[in-house]
Amino acid sequence: MDSFRGAWFNHRLVMGYHRLAMGYHRLAMGYHRLAMGYHRLAMGYHRLATGYHRLATGYHRLAIKCMKTTHSPSKKSTIRQLSTNGTLFYRIS
Repeated sequence: MDSFRGAWFNHRLVMGYHRLAMGYHRLAMGYHRLAMGYHRLAMGYHRLATGYHRLATGYHRLAIKCMKTTHSPSKKSTIRQLSTNGTLFYRIS
């Protein structure tokens, strides 16, 4: 009977520590889920920015190609950025 009482108290003690550990674990998982949410949001913005950057790089390469093909190397050519009522367009001269 005495060994049973000792095992029962030992079990209660272990279960107390287990409940405490589970509480901390649930708290940690909550913070982890929050961090993952922010991370997914950041990755979404990053993918969007990468897409715009790739698009801009394509236009930039196209502009360089246009400069190389339409103008002789001896004549110095420049791309001027002009703006009329908010719309941007480029003129090669």
